[in-house]
Amino acid sequence: KQFAVEVILVIPCSEYPMQMLPASCTSCCEGFGDAEKARPYTSLKETEPAEDKSRSCLKKCLRICLCMGCCVGVTAVVLYFVAMAVIGDTSSLYEVGAPLPTETCIDQDSSLLCSVKSYLGECSNPETPCKLACSLCKPYDAGVFYPKAVPLDDIEEHMAFAKDGSSIPEGLHGIWWMDQGGFTLPLLDDPSYKFDFNMTAETLISFGDQETVFQQDTNCVTPVPFYSGKKGHLAFMNNKFGLLQWSNFVETRMAIHFCFTNDSQTEIHLWQSVKDVGGMTGATKKLLGYSDAGPGYLYTPKWLIHMTMIKKPWGWDRVTTAMTENIRKIMSKDNIEWLKQTLPETDLNIMLEDAQTTLNREYHYPVVQIVDGNGTRTKFFAAYKKYLKKTKPLTPGTQLVAMRA
Repeated sequence: KQFAVEVILVIPCSEYPMQMLPASCTSCCEGFGDAEKARPYTSLKETEPAEDKSRSCLKKCLRICLCMGCCVGVTAVVLYFVAMAVIGDTSSLYEVGAPLPTETCIDQDSSLLCSVKSYLGECSNPETPCKLACSLCKPYDAGVFYPKAVPLDDIEEHMAFAKDGSSIPEGLHGIWWMDQGGFTLPLLDDPSYKFDFNMTAETLISFGDQETVFQQDTNCVTPVPFYSGKKGHLAFMNNKFGLLQWSNFVETRMAIHFCFTNDSQTEIHLWQSVKDVGGMTGATKKLLGYSDAGPGYLYTPKWLIHMTMIKKPWGWDRVTTAMTENIRKIMSKDNIEWLKQTLPETDLNIMLEDAQTTLNREYHYPVVQIVDGNGTRTKFFAAYKKYLKKTKPLTPGTQLVAMRA
């Protein structure tokens, strides 16, 4: 017998003497000596020898494993080609021009803390974010972070900005206002500038903190953590919106890396790195276009969000697009209209329309210099102060600067 056979029999117990019933049936009929009271259903199960059963079980397991492996393989291939068709080829988007991960150890732990780390086994991990993590060195992202309220009137005293003579390219010297509300418009040097952005709580950015360097090999100013700085290089509104946005950056450990894409340094590609929270395999990450940004971090794929800066006479034009050209074609107006007609009148129609608007929208906002590389205030400083006073700060006349203790 190669396999176990289970047969359900309808047998009145009274038709067979108890001693003639198979052993597996006797338990059904015990205690029912009276034929009329006997249970009418029983089960007869003929089993194979133990050694045959184990061999059969192994064969079944092998078949199941083989089948599952085939299914997973086929599914992976199908998903790959679907992704290529919808997203497009992601391999060329992030393999060239990536900033090199930098050593982010800028301060030291006490010898006692290092001993504790060694005892807990932290030094056994070869991919620790800081290669000196157990040599009296603490990784930058393991610090203590907090928002500091600073006065608007002397912001240049509270932010680390690149000065003349710095290794940071001249186009990023000074302190810059990210005018996401369009308060500098119309720009006298560019009256036809097309502003289009949804304002956030970010206000100022600079590039002079000690953790930020210029990599000549990659032409990148990197990293620029958006959650903290030793002296401070990123500012937010001092209200609930600013606190919320800053806390989100702390949670994801988001940093931006500013990489010039031409020799004249008039175009910048912004790489966004975030902490890898896990949950995706390496193959899935590669398929979706995520790339390594150093131990424990990933670069957000360009098909998902693509950020650039274009040099203008008045400063920089910050441009953002979402999704690839392939996805935009799929989400074209004609395709969305056809899809809406095939669906019942629901909120899904509204969501599709919103998605189509978002994916085919190119976002722009001006980034203007309020303090130059010499520490001199520019013509935009007065507009910046006027704007910040309208944000209803928790402490009048202040904004928040992201700090690391």
